[in-house]
Amino acid sequence: SSRWEEKVKKLKQDFNYLIQEDRMISLGKLVASCVHEINNPIQGLLTFSSLMEDILAKGQPTSKDLEEFKEYLSLMTPELERCGNMFPDCFHSPGKHHWNTKQLISMRFWKPLSP
Repeated sequence: SSRWEEKVKKLKQDFNYLIQEDRMISLGKLVASCVHEINNPIQGLLTFSSLMEDILAKGQPTSKDLEEFKEYLSLMTPELERCGNMFPDCFHSPGKHHWNTKQLISMRFWKPLSP
């Protein structure tokens, strides 16, 4: 093959690499965003459960403490619902998810690198 063909082949490889790199960057951003959305309600739940543990560590909870518990629980429930509603289509049946490699490839987030 000629030098010209070699250069064209190399440029195509470099271009494909850049496309793959861009996809991976996009996927990384998507994952970071998902982790952030999951972490926020979890941190809130941890805060409320820690507050409740602190109250219980002091001894028998008072009626005022129980009112605080009710308030914390009323704030925790929507956060738990939020977590459960984040990915409803991914986990329809126990232990099974609906994503497969072909779907991920077709979404163009991931494509095997050519040798």
